[in-house]
Amino acid sequence: PPGVSPAAAAAAVDALREPCHVTAALLSTQLVEPRVVSSVLHSLAAARLTGHGPWEHVWRDGASAALASDLREYAPQALSNLAWALAHNRGSAPSDLLDAIAIEITARLSSPHSARSFTPQGLANTAWAFAEVSRPASAGGAAIGAAAGRAAAAASPLLPARLFDAIAAVAASRAADFNEQELSNLARAFATAGHE
Repeated sequence: PPGVSPAAAAAAVDALREPCHVTAALLSTQLVEPRVVSSVLHSLAAARLTGHGPWEHVWRDGASAALASDLREYAPQALSNLAWALAHNRGSAPSDLLDAIAIEITARLSSPHSARSFTPQGLANTAWAFAEVSRPASAGGAAIGAAAGRAAAAASPLLPARLFDAIAAVAASRAADFNEQELSNLARAFATAGHE
């Protein structure tokens, strides 16, 4: 971060080694609740602890725990947060996990009762996440992020389209529930994904 000396940054990373080790060990048991998996990965993404560092094992074991779990047990916010987190750490986004999340959310959005459980912010965040992972990384991004994005898009080109169609249908039926920021975020996600 700007204004932080390299020695202070190195000390902060060192201080995270043990907590990351313990968290990764907990996630690797695959006995944690879905909300915990989602919250841990969301917290790492929000803190910008992505890429290389002691948190790599937390990302790997969190993604493995999510893959091994039944995504039907995830609350809508946990699914949205998980997709958002994986999009922030593009190199950790296994295409099979992204596919499973897209399938689960699309199925839920197809049911009017289940669709109401997704908040406008959750819908916008989900749209952003799938738009983000389906595009190549920026010039300054890691090559692995670009590869993960291409792999996710190539593995299942219809899944994101179906998900965006489902989000669009729900958003259109609940437009009055969205504030200006949520509508703006949703529109930007659709534009980024090239989905009309």
